[in-house]
Amino acid sequence: MSISTFILVRVLLDCIGVIFIIFLGYVIVYIVKKYMLEKWVSKAVNAAEEVYKAPTHSKEYAAVKKDWVLKFLKDNGLTAGVSDVVVDVLIEAEVYEITLKQENSVVQVNSNTLKA
Repeated sequence: MSISTFILVRVLLDCIGVIFIIFLGYVIVYIVKKYMLEKWVSKAVNAAEEVYKAPTHSKEYAAVKKDWVLKFLKDNGLTAGVSDVVVDVLIEAEVYEITLKQENSVVQVNSNTLKA
């Protein structure tokens, strides 16, 4: 193997290594950002549920809570580089989880009441 071939292979391997490190850096940042966004969406939705407690569950009132969550996330820079559709899906998923938890607790209370 000549010296020029050796140098060419070495440069090529170094370039592949640098490209891999850059790619890995972007993947790690993406994963951390996604995790942080999911965590903060959960906290913001729960906070909105506490701040805006109401006896009725009207669509207008739900829109006020959702606007509050979106404003919180945007004001804190948590939605930068994330599409509005993804943020909307995360919010709706968290609301769905809260609704399921509330329904399960009502079912448990009702079944305990019936047993007593």
